[in-house]
Amino acid sequence: MVGMAVVIATSVPSCAGGSNDSTANPKPGESGNTLALSAHDREFATKAAEHGLREIELARIAVSRATTEPVKSYAQMLIDDHEEAQEQLENLTRIKHLDLRPRLDKEYEADKNRLQQLEWAEFDATYVSMMIADHEVAIDLFSHTADEAQDAELRRWASSTLPKLQHHLQRATELRQSSGRIGVRVW
Repeated sequence: MVGMAVVIATSVPSCAGGSNDSTANPKPGESGNTLALSAHDREFATKAAEHGLREIELARIAVSRATTEPVKSYAQMLIDDHEEAQEQLENLTRIKHLDLRPRLDKEYEADKNRLQQLEWAEFDATYVSMMIADHEVAIDLFSHTADEAQDAELRRWASSTLPKLQHHLQRATELRQSSGRIGVRVW
């Protein structure tokens, strides 16, 4: 009997018509339901994690294979910045009950194989060109999310990560322009 009373007592407000208060069923990311992410926000978080993992893995190759110190330094900066961003994103999505498991796709495998076959300046030029293209795509993705994400915390994270991505693009562009060897686009 006591168990039944608890069930009845907890269901009475909805049976009694309740209120039409919008906090009763908040949208994902709104106050009252901060743990849920919309499908669009989940998709962004997954893409962002995959992008970050790609940048880290390609940068590791560049640290060991690049022929110029500026390209090696750039690659190390990417590792450091993207690992930090990955950790922040993982912490945020863990709170939101989203288990990120980023995967490296076939495009990554093709790019990795291409980089591993290149020598000398050709490696540096190709890597820098890949980073320019990758960061242009990432900036578009993060800019859109910084403006449009339903989850306020995810929006703030995308917005706060965007300046580093823009800096990465700027540095890669400078690397390409600063050296005749790196300036040749072979990718």
